[in-house]
Amino acid sequence: MTHLRPYALPALALAASAAAAPLAQAQSTVVRFTTNAIPAGETEPVFFDIQLFGNEAPLHEQNFLSYVNDGRYDDQIIHRLIPGFVVQGGGFTFPTPAGQTAGANMRQIDTDPQVPSENPNGLSNTRGFVALAQSNFPGTSTSNPDSGDSQWFINYGDNSSLDAPANGSFTVFGRVVRGTMDVVDSLAGLGTGDFTLGVETPEGAVFGQPFQNVPFFPGGGFLFISDAAIVDPIAASDFNGDGVVDLLDFDTLAFAFGGPGTAVSGDANGDADVDLLDFDALAFEFGDSSLPPAAVPEPASAALLGLAALALTRRRRA
Repeated sequence: MTHLRPYALPALALAASAAAAPLAQAQSTVVRFTTNAIPAGETEPVFFDIQLFGNEAPLHEQNFLSYVNDGRYDDQIIHRLIPGFVVQGGGFTFPTPAGQTAGANMRQIDTDPQVPSENPNGLSNTRGFVALAQSNFPGTSTSNPDSGDSQWFINYGDNSSLDAPANGSFTVFGRVVRGTMDVVDSLAGLGTGDFTLGVETPEGAVFGQPFQNVPFFPGGGFLFISDAAIVDPIAASDFNGDGVVDLLDFDTLAFAFGGPGTAVSGDANGDADVDLLDFDALAFEFGDSSLPPAAVPEPASAALLGLAALALTRRRRA
């Protein structure tokens, strides 16, 4: 699978008459989760980027960034992974990645006050979208929509049933940026198991907690998010690595998804803002079938009407 890092794909030549000025900087906040997974033959761990929807879920964005900014999301363990359903983290850390093999206890993340529901907000628990996990009402198996704190999950498939009040009304507040969803998909290839692990609370108490569907590496060791940090949306969008976001990046993205020789400028999804969703809209328009049409905020085809078609030089990859 192609992982769209700035250095991963070659820039393609755009016709000289189609030179374009850099696009306006995106307004969305983007958080990069760097894992401890290093693919065979590579030396750097893989990462994925999450775009936050501050307009649709401002309280959830503020909550998520609080954990990112003060380092509480560093060295967090991915404690639940069910292929086709969700991957979940944000609840626990190990003192060091090596600590797990030395019998060290996990540490429960010190949580902020619970976040009230912001659902419905126009977003849905579909593939690639990120939501906050919840606790049950005391003494029941019913999920409390106002109980989210540090634990998050990414939807692997269409889990839109989780939007409904009867199924928890889980608030969506972010989305994995399209070019890095392949990393999240690759994590689903790890083995999973059930473990009882020692957990230390922020107050210092230690207890054994059972976990199910915990991903682990073939040689041993658990999957971590070793670092969580805000990244410049321009850097996250600069697919051809030339330091600016312009039509060449659309060109690179379209090429990655095997599209025809067409590029569009700026606001590809018609929401009057130039951000990472425009790259998503373009990728969908150019044949990326990883997300259903309903998952794109506005139909990309509507935004393409009236936009100039540009001649591109493109060669097919072997």
